Amino acid sequence: MKSQSAMEYLMTYGWAILVIAVVLGVLFQLGVFSSANFAPKAKAGQCQIQVVGSGQSTTHQLAGLCSPELPQFVAQLGGSGAYLQMPTSTFPANEVLNNLTYTAWAYDSGITGFGGGIVGAGTCNGLDCADIEYNDIAIRFEQQGGSGGYTPFALGSYKGTWVFLTLSIGSATGEADYVDGKLVAQNGAYIGPLTFTYPGCCGAYKLGTWDNWFNGYISNVQIYNASLTQAEVTALYQEGIGGTPVRPQNIVAWWPLNGNLNDYSGNNNNLQNNGAGFDGAWTNTYSGPE
Repeated sequence: MKSQSAMEYLMTYGWAILVIAVVLGVLFQLGVFSSANFAPKAKAGQCQIQVVGSGQSTTHQLAGLCSPELPQFVAQLGGSGAYLQMPTSTFPANEVLNNLTYTAWAYDSGITGFGGGIVGAGTCNGLDCADIEYNDIAIRFEQQGGSGGYTPFALGSYKGTWVFLTLSIGSATGEADYVDGKLVAQNGAYIGPLTFTYPGCCGAYKLGTWDNWFNGYISNVQIYNASLTQAEVTALYQEGIGGTPVRPQNIVAWWPLNGNLNDYSGNNNNLQNNGAGFDGAWTNTYSGPE
C-alpha cells in the first residue's frame, strides 16, 4: 500500500515538480538569481570629486559615499544614431595633450556585426586623434607631418559580456591598450602631442559625420590628462564597474552614467544626450571582475 501511495504521489505531483525545476533552471540561466541583483546599488552622485582651493594650491579629492557599489543604471545605446556628446570644455580648442587615458566599461549586445565607438575625441586631418572602439581597442593619431597610425586588438570574443577597456597614451611610454586590466597591445613610440578639433562622444565617433554606432551598454567612463600605469589600470578593473577614479588630481571627466549624464569630476563637463537611454535591469548581464 505504501509503495502504491508513493507511486500515486509521483504521478500526481511529478509533472508539477518537473515544471518547477525547468522554470528554476531557466531563471538561473537568465541571471535572475545572480548575486549582482541583490547587491546594494549606488545612487547617482553619491560619490564625486570635490575641488578644494584655487590656482596652484587646488586639490581634488573624493567626497561622499565612495565604496565601489554597483550603479543602479547604465547607459543604453541602440546602435543607430544614438550617442552621448562631450561638451567643448572637455577638450578645449587647440589644447595640446602629451598624456591621456580613457577607461570605460562596455557590453556589446552582439546585434551589430562591426561593434562601434565607445569613447573618443579628435579629428586630426581626417583621423580620430584617439578613440576606443569595440571592434578594435585602438588609437588613431596624427604625428608631425600628418602621418597617422593605428594599433588594433580584436574584441570579437567579448561580445555579450561586460569588458573593461583602457587606452593610455604617454609621452614617455607611447600607447598601451588594456582589456580587463591586462596589457594586450603596446606601441612604445612617442605619440603626440594630441590636439583635438572636436570634443568627441561616447557610443559613436566622428569622421566628418557621426557614425560607427555602438549597440549595447556603456558605464563609468573616465578621462585623465595623464598616462595611467598598468598597476593603476589593474586596480581600477578590480574595483569593478562602480570603481572610482585612481588619480582625482588628473581627472578631466568622470561620467558614471548612473541614470544621468552628469560629470562628477568637478569640471562640469556634462554630456549631451542624443537618443540614448538608461537600463536598470542590466545587472543580469554582469558578473564582476575575475
